[in-house]
Amino acid sequence: MASGRICVGGVLLAFVASASALGCGLLSADSRTGSVDVSWLEGDATAAIKGYVATTPALCLSPDDVYLAKVYLREGPYIYVQVLQGYRGIRVDDGYLRLKVHGTTGEVVKVINNTFRAIAPSTSVEPSVPWEDARAAAVRALPCPVREAGEEEGELPSNRGLILYFPPGEQTPRLVWDVFLRGLTTDGRFYVDAHTAGILWQFIGRI
Repeated sequence: MASGRICVGGVLLAFVASASALGCGLLSADSRTGSVDVSWLEGDATAAIKGYVATTPALCLSPDDVYLAKVYLREGPYIYVQVLQGYRGIRVDDGYLRLKVHGTTGEVVKVINNTFRAIAPSTSVEPSVPWEDARAAAVRALPCPVREAGEEEGELPSNRGLILYFPPGEQTPRLVWDVFLRGLTTDGRFYVDAHTAGILWQFIGRI
């Protein structure tokens, strides 16, 4: 488990997902230096990052803010790590942090992307619209009949997931069902509001 501090150019990086509740900035830093122990990258990165966060109060993070951590590229001496944002066990759409880490020294030499968003403690994570109703709304929006299950995958296996989604221009996330459908002539992916069954976002095309 990592016991060092994540640093960028000699500055501690402290990324925060619940800024309003904790009184921290969404992305803050202080002058302490150090590096991250990279041995965990060979094992369960998500569990290790959660443990690191839980034992490092300076980060102002909860383990629940980490949905998933994974190594997505190795290039020479460098390891690229993606940390996906979560909130109370639910994935935050398009919330991620990508780091370029030196595999020997553990120095985080570059923050490639950081799209972590602040989530208010009052944010709902319990759907009032059941999955079946959300799927029915998506079926109505798909411009062709849905293939039956077993007929070249009537539904994709990643269905039934809840996501926190920030509609364009809004600062408050919506709880949505992420619905994939396989149609006879085209496919569809839909973000269906888990409280109103309204479709907040959709993609129509082969998936």
